[in-house]
Amino acid sequence: MLNRILLALVLVILAPAVPALAQDVDQIMRDLRTLQQPSRQQGPNQGSRSLVREIPSVSARVTEVTKNSEARRILVIGDQQSEGLAQGLREIFAGEAMALVAGRSLPGVSLARGPATELIEAMRASIAELRPAAVVVFAGVRDFVPIVENGIPHDLRSDRWKELYGQRVEAILKVAQDARVPVYWVAQVAQRARGDTQDVAHMNDIALAQVFAQSARYVDAWEGFVDLNGAFVPVGPDVNGMTRRLRTADGVGLTSAGYRKLAFFVATELRRDLTFEAPALALPTPDEPATPGIVTPVVPGIEAPAQPIRPFVGPVISLTTPVVARGGELLGGPRRTGDERTDDLVGRVLLRGELQPARAGRGDDFSWPPSSRALPPGLGANPGSGS
Repeated sequence: MLNRILLALVLVILAPAVPALAQDVDQIMRDLRTLQQPSRQQGPNQGSRSLVREIPSVSARVTEVTKNSEARRILVIGDQQSEGLAQGLREIFAGEAMALVAGRSLPGVSLARGPATELIEAMRASIAELRPAAVVVFAGVRDFVPIVENGIPHDLRSDRWKELYGQRVEAILKVAQDARVPVYWVAQVAQRARGDTQDVAHMNDIALAQVFAQSARYVDAWEGFVDLNGAFVPVGPDVNGMTRRLRTADGVGLTSAGYRKLAFFVATELRRDLTFEAPALALPTPDEPATPGIVTPVVPGIEAPAQPIRPFVGPVISLTTPVVARGGELLGGPRRTGDERTDDLVGRVLLRGELQPARAGRGDDFSWPPSSRALPPGLGANPGSGS
């Protein structure tokens, strides 16, 4: 910088003697002013950049409790992103002893670049080994490429591409369904490039149709990684409401905080269908006392009083026996002769179905001509009219 200033001063001194250098001097002075502008604005810019650096991109550390031997296993399988989702679920279920997350990541696996046989075989073997309570599939981060069939490429928007991709999603879902294990398909989220975001949305629509057709579960976390206008955002609130970086620099991957936020959506769906509570303790058997007995002190020469024996099961009370009236008869049954309530209003109307005469002037009094008592004063029947 000092050398440039000295050179400018020399040119300024020589400019009157050399008029041809006047334009060069003006250009150099403009360059110097341009170089000085960042230094004057360095404070605000550095503050904003340092604020971004201070935003932690890793999720908070959690302490994992010891898992129960009967814990329900959750298998997370897919491409390279499935391992990050598995770690996010481990942090979500860290405090629950009955939830154990097992991840099986296959980097480079794709449903569009191949028939997905590798993912299908790995999924079948993992289910047979772990016997999970649920399977979470997260794959397809870069599947918006042409699918080649018999040497013929099919474009992403073509009907054949949609058909082939749907068949591969269906084959993956059926592996878990054949093993009678509920399967959850995790949809992809928006990406930085607008065209890629549209392709991802197209893939999600195809997967969604297959998930509904196979009666599986569909986990949609799209709204958690876009702004109010539906545009891609690299930074946003995490599961605790703190602003963190959710996406990597390429705009495709997710950070640790992003994976944990995605795992929050998955865990919400899992908790709707599965319970992760410890098994209830067994009830005491008849041979074992339910509560510790009372110890009676033994006094020499005095016989201890006998303790009453309490039955283990009390009297049986039926909850379905119909209520009976006195005498053992069901309510509504035939009444005995001489019963004082045989001719009461309830018996005549409800038991024998007798209709009671309508009271004069009431809404159900349809007698004709109407009774004079039912008419307002002055509107009574005229005896001389013959009506």
